[in-house]
Amino acid sequence: MMNRRVSMIRLSQAQYDALTAKDADALYFTGDTCRIYRGTDCYSLERSPILDPGNGQPGQVLIKTSNGYAWAWASQFQTGYELVLCLPLSTDATAADTGQTITKTGAPVYVYDGILQRACLELDGGSFLTVSPLGLPEGMHSRSLAVWAKSDAPVATNKCIFSYGSQGANKTFGLSLLAENAVGTVGGGGTDFQTLTDAGAVDQTVWNHYCVTNDGIVEKLYVNGVFMTANNLQRDTVASFCRVGTWITGATASNNFVGGIADLRLYNGVLSAEEITTLATP
Repeated sequence: MMNRRVSMIRLSQAQYDALTAKDADALYFTGDTCRIYRGTDCYSLERSPILDPGNGQPGQVLIKTSNGYAWAWASQFQTGYELVLCLPLSTDATAADTGQTITKTGAPVYVYDGILQRACLELDGGSFLTVSPLGLPEGMHSRSLAVWAKSDAPVATNKCIFSYGSQGANKTFGLSLLAENAVGTVGGGGTDFQTLTDAGAVDQTVWNHYCVTNDGIVEKLYVNGVFMTANNLQRDTVASFCRVGTWITGATASNNFVGGIADLRLYNGVLSAEEITTLATP
C-alpha cells in the first residue's frame, strides 16, 4: 500500500505529457484518461474515491487503483463513474433523460421475457439498433459493459451483442458470443477478439449475464457474476454512436446477433465484483 500523504495535481493527459519537470512526491491525475502518475509509476483508476474511515487526515480521500492505494486531498480530486448508457430494450423512442436516440434497422421486436421478468429485444439476424448516446467512455478511460443475452442456437461464428468505436487496434469496444460456446470482447484493427473465455465455458442458448470491465490497463470478463478471465489491454476508443446486435462497422450475415438481449448498461468506470453480482441476479 502507498501510505504517504501527498497532494494531487489534476490536469489533462496532454498537459501531463507536456510537463518537463514533475514533482516526484506528488500524484498527477489526468481527468480525461483517469490515470494516476507518481514518479515513474502509472496507475489507472479502478473505483471512485473511498472516504477515509478515520485513519487519514481530514480532507483526504483514499484512492483505490489497479496497483494499490494512494492518498489525495479531497479538494483536488473529484471523480467517480456514471451510467452513461442504459437500454431497458422495451422501446425505440428517444430517451429524453440521457439524450440518446435509438433507431431500428430491420425488424427488431420488443417482448417480455418471463424468465428474466423484464423486457428484452429479439433480433432475427437481419436487424439491429443504432444508438446515439452522450458521454461514451473515450480514449483509455475506464469502462464497464453489463448485459443479459441468449442466443437462439450455439453460434458457429461470432455474433456481436454490442459495439462502439472505430476501426484500428483496440479502438473498438464491445462483446460477442463466439464459436465453441465461448464469449469474448470485440477487438478491432485485425484482432477480432481480445479477452476470451475458454471453449465450452458458456451455454449460449440460455440467459446469461455478461460483464466486461476495463480500468485502462486490465480488462476483465465475468459471466453470471463469476470472474472468468483477464487480459492486459488498453482501449483507445472514440465516442461514436454504438450498435446493439452487430459490429459498429455495419451489418453482415456473419456477425449479426440472433436471439434476445436485455438490460444493457454501459458505465464510464469499473464496477466492483459485488456490483456485477447484483446486476447478474434476475
